[in-house]
Amino acid sequence: MKRSEWIGYATAGALCGYLIGALLFFDNRLSLASSGFAKLGFYLAVFYALAGLAGGGLALLGWRVLRRWGRVEGDERAGRQAVFAGLFLFVLLFFWNFDSFYHHSTFEFGLLVWRLLTESFVPVTAEGALNLGILLLLVATSAALAWALLRLRAALPAGRWQTLCRVLLAAGLLVPWGVEAARSLADRETPPPLLARPGRRILFIGIDALDWKIAGELLAAGELPHLQALAARGAAAPLETYVPAYSPMVWTTIATGREIPDHNIRHFSAYGLGGAVAVQPLVEPSLLLGNPYVLRVFGQLGLVQPGSVTSNTRRAPAFWELASHAGLNTAVLGWWASAPAEPLNGIMVSDYATHTDLSAAALEAQVYPPTARSMVAAELQAARQPPREWLEQLFALTPEQGALLKDQGPDAAPPAMREILHSLQHDSGLLAIAKSILHAGQPELLAVYLEGLDTVGHMALHYWLSADPASLDPAELATYHQTAKAYYRLVDAWVGELCGLVTPDTYVFIVSDHGFTLEGPPNYFHHKSGPPGVILLSGPGVLAGSTPRAHVRDITPTLLYLLGMPVAGEMEGRVLEEALAPEFRGKYPLLSVPSYAGYRSAR
Repeated sequence: MKRSEWIGYATAGALCGYLIGALLFFDNRLSLASSGFAKLGFYLAVFYALAGLAGGGLALLGWRVLRRWGRVEGDERAGRQAVFAGLFLFVLLFFWNFDSFYHHSTFEFGLLVWRLLTESFVPVTAEGALNLGILLLLVATSAALAWALLRLRAALPAGRWQTLCRVLLAAGLLVPWGVEAARSLADRETPPPLLARPGRRILFIGIDALDWKIAGELLAAGELPHLQALAARGAAAPLETYVPAYSPMVWTTIATGREIPDHNIRHFSAYGLGGAVAVQPLVEPSLLLGNPYVLRVFGQLGLVQPGSVTSNTRRAPAFWELASHAGLNTAVLGWWASAPAEPLNGIMVSDYATHTDLSAAALEAQVYPPTARSMVAAELQAARQPPREWLEQLFALTPEQGALLKDQGPDAAPPAMREILHSLQHDSGLLAIAKSILHAGQPELLAVYLEGLDTVGHMALHYWLSADPASLDPAELATYHQTAKAYYRLVDAWVGELCGLVTPDTYVFIVSDHGFTLEGPPNYFHHKSGPPGVILLSGPGVLAGSTPRAHVRDITPTLLYLLGMPVAGEMEGRVLEEALAPEFRGKYPLLSVPSYAGYRSAR
């Protein structure tokens, strides 16, 4: 092949990488004018240019095979280009249909290949035979399209074919910037102000992994008195969730009332580009040209920083944005996928804040407004040394462990204990911030997220509820046997503290995203199967003893209704009317609007 043909394959690959970079930035609500796009676009262009060269080599080999064994004749260069196009189309279609072949969430390439070979395409199973049939269909489709392209190439004069290629290249380079200009104009539009009913107040406590069954047993035993009091005077019910129940997606549905494809927070992983925001891989409707695996490789090479998904990716407005637009004094603390902190009529502390070194520079993008940063830093710093009595409640510490924790802190603890202590620091720090805010004057909406029960569920629940205690390490069993139950009691006490600081007419939401299930190995608790979470709701007009059938998407519509704000028709959730007294609903009819699309914060 001539050098010009190799350049053509590399250019085609580089253009694909550039366009994938643009799509990633559009999908994550980021500006192409940022330095991050120049950086990621360059990396992707280089990677896919190399892939294009590899594809060119395969095209050369493939054309030789076709000529020798398939007795195919014709222009060699056009034939190689057709084979290249067929390979590209096959890879595109393969990743477009990837969910048919692969049912795991990992982006580890080696494990991916192994599972594809040993699980997805084993012909002796019905699923494997079906997958092989789909694979053959993709090959046939790619070959047919490549043949059509070859016929088109032969029908056009050489000059027109080259002109068409140049036009497509120019369009590929320029169209993303046209889209960017249109998005920038849309960002400048100011939506009309919203209205809420005066005097309404809400305390929202999000408790990750508060399990309906476990909590119910502890409530019946009288071990969670504050949660029990809330349940007695209001609504209490299991909260249906997604399968699988992954926290970023579920908590964003809770916050928006929208389904996962609409709010766009689809998984945990994102990749930072040196700033406060991160890029979530494209996974719907396809893993476009394998971009999640490419980004993972970039992360392993240190070109991008692996981390958690950030708020810029969320397309739908959260309830705190809507409340802020309505002029309500709003405070949001530690919510999943809330970094960087968004400007509010009040205070926002992102989920990244507790994981920083608490310096002014580190908190700059994680706390709004700037005047709140010193208070936040002080409370989070104090929480990094948990009270001795909490540690004694959670763990049966040996004298050596106690001395080590006292001298060196949580980082010196064994892995499971270390993770639990970090979550304890997170929860107690956000609790302290919430109490500080309430002491200064109760906001109309205060939402705080506590993560610890989820960490405890993964790390220590099996030491309490194991199906096979004899299989556990005796020393670990002694250390962690009471950890999960003790953390439930701690959370209950924290709920009591916060409820004691709000006015009696405050609506209190206690919400969890999922519970835990014991399946498979005897000591394996997880929430992949979507075990229900919990909703407790109390306040004026809430029916005591009511048990509404609730889904995580119903929370924001119900919250907006109680604030006296319209519920958007685009929200897939509903108001939990059966939890509210008929006379209350009659006095305050449901208001609605078609959409809240214009109220999402600008990029």
